[in-house]
Amino acid sequence: MARTEEEIREDVLNHLYWDSRVNESNIDVVVKNDTVNLLGSVPDYIAREAAQRDAHNVRDVGTVNNQLIIRHNPESTSSHDQDTETRVRDVFLWNSAIDANRIEVSVNNGVVTLKGSTASYWQKIVAEEMAFEVRGASKVINELAVVPTRSFTDNEIAQDITAALSRDKIITIDAIDINVKDGKVTLAGTVGSSAEIYAVWNIAKNTEGVVDIVNYLTHS
Repeated sequence: MARTEEEIREDVLNHLYWDSRVNESNIDVVVKNDTVNLLGSVPDYIAREAAQRDAHNVRDVGTVNNQLIIRHNPESTSSHDQDTETRVRDVFLWNSAIDANRIEVSVNNGVVTLKGSTASYWQKIVAEEMAFEVRGASKVINELAVVPTRSFTDNEIAQDITAALSRDKIITIDAIDINVKDGKVTLAGTVGSSAEIYAVWNIAKNTEGVVDIVNYLTHS
């Protein structure tokens, strides 16, 4: 018998309560079908990522829409937007994996907006994660475009992803449908666990030529 949305919601809340990395008191969980929406605030990036992973690990959860913002301690909120912007720019400059010259940073009331471009999808994700970790950043709006340094056909991208998936010992490739259109990868199917969903997404993220990923994978 399929579980109700309320039963799934209760399990997600209990899982968040169990995890000592997460202060669930300011988190609201809304479930629609197999999609879990996380709303509210957490104290830091570690808690935000842990909450998303916890929700993914709950049985019958397919997609997690993480809308949690980072609410810093009072002593941190006095940081001005200009200071936060400078810190984000510095972090990009210090990381050789990111071409800081291609990224525009602006901050308004703690909300960091990233514009410009990166050469790969994984760099876009890393830039967002790095910005989230900066003191004074409560939310990151990632508007970075992915502009690869050379052109890739959709068939090349699909073949590279498929080959990498087939080499991974935890992935059941026959359960996964991969579609690539103009560099945008769509993943679908039902796999064995949330760890497998993450592994598939991670491989797609790190594949050359990928400009975006739509992840419809669910786990049994």
